[in-house]
Amino acid sequence: MQKHGIRNVLTTTIAPTGTISMIAGCSSGIEPVFSLAYTKTVLVGTFHYGCPVLSLKHPDIVQQVAANGGVMIPDIIPDADVYCTARQIHWTDHVFAQAAWQRWVGNSISKTINMAANCTIQDVRDAYVLAHSLGCRGITVYRDTSRDVQVLENSNVQYDPVPSDVVGRYLA
Repeated sequence: MQKHGIRNVLTTTIAPTGTISMIAGCSSGIEPVFSLAYTKTVLVGTFHYGCPVLSLKHPDIVQQVAANGGVMIPDIIPDADVYCTARQIHWTDHVFAQAAWQRWVGNSISKTINMAANCTIQDVRDAYVLAHSLGCRGITVYRDTSRDVQVLENSNVQYDPVPSDVVGRYLA
């Protein structure tokens, strides 16, 4: 390598691992947990998921948490306010998280920018502009309920996340 240098333009990437990580019961890379309990529908079938960190494995508890929008139920698991899921994080903070990793990754990063069902066309545009200004090589935007059948579902609970206070200077 010292004699000829690196032949490849890009040597690092973060690949999509959503379904693989769910089956293996491990982390899905830089993605926050989508929900503490949810149902995933793919071509090979439907999977019910309970967050492995919280040991949500009993089917009744998984269904109860999923019916509550995938957020914690204090009566079942203490410290409910500690756990934040992808749907509870504002899209701007998803972009900032990806940008923080992008600095050290040569190629693209598989990271979904989750947006609430009530987001606007301007919000989607702003997500792409913000990602570009922060140096992201590409982003994937998903607006909740934008498809008749969603790959990941936990309930009809809608979220309206609040952005962190660091966003203003980038969207001005």
